[in-house]
Amino acid sequence: MSDIVKQDPMKEALAQAFESIDSQAAIVQAGETGLEWLPGWYTRRAGELADTKARLEAAYHSAKRQIEAEEKALKYRWEMPLRDEIDKQFGDGQAGKRKSIRNLFGKVGYRKMPSRISVTIDDMDKAVIDAEQGCPEAIRRTVSKTELKKAFLAHGLELDGTHVEEINEYQKFYIQPERKLLEGE
Repeated sequence: MSDIVKQDPMKEALAQAFESIDSQAAIVQAGETGLEWLPGWYTRRAGELADTKARLEAAYHSAKRQIEAEEKALKYRWEMPLRDEIDKQFGDGQAGKRKSIRNLFGKVGYRKMPSRISVTIDDMDKAVIDAEQGCPEAIRRTVSKTELKKAFLAHGLELDGTHVEEINEYQKFYIQPERKLLEGE
């Protein structure tokens, strides 16, 4: 394989796929002349690839659900003790004036989240009816929360079927794994 192909993972994968397909075709046609073998071989190989792809997708979704369940369990079981430990380290002055503490695998700390307006649609039917008169630009396929927020900020308009709340600035706890771990380095 050329150096250019080795530098691009997609080109490398495609080159390997061509090598695999060509070598399989050579085995099938060994001793035969012409392309009589091609329709049967092609449809069989396409079916095998489609089957393999479907099995991989099913395995991927299963593994993804398992990982998501483990993430949820990790957060449920250990996030509060982690937060308590980080708060303790902040209280001991180990972080100085910083808002996060770095470790070998990433960093943990707090981020300031700005104040914002949040619109919740409680009753879509009522909101659509009211929006038709008070804020027609909010209606698309559903009621646009962005347009409702603009109408609230500009005119104090709060539609039936919605409620508006102001979320004050707060410190959001975050966990950021080291990128090298995510990239497999």
